[in-house]
Amino acid sequence: MDMAIHHIYSHPVQDRDLRPFDDNSNNQLTYGGFRVERKIMDSANLSAYISRFTQDGARFPNAHGNERRDIVDVRFGGTKGSLIGMWKP
Repeated sequence: MDMAIHHIYSHPVQDRDLRPFDDNSNNQLTYGGFRVERKIMDSANLSAYISRFTQDGARFPNAHGNERRDIVDVRFGGTKGSLIGMWKP
C-alpha cells in the first residue's frame, strides 16, 4: 500500500498592522511537525500528524508568557460509491 511522510518547520509571519508591509517573522514564533499518510485499502486511508506551535512572549488580555501548543491528530477516511466519510477519535 502507498505511504507518504510530510514534514514542515516554519517561522510564521505576523502582521503588526501599524503601516503597510510591516510583516514580522523571528525565532520567537515557530510551527513544525510531521504527517504520515497510508492508503490501507483502495477506498480508505489513515493519517496522523504531530506538530508544535511556540510563541515566546505571547500577550493576551488576561495573561502573558511563553505559549506552547502540542497537537496530535489521527484520521481515517474512505469512500463507498458516492459517499465520502471521515472518522476522528
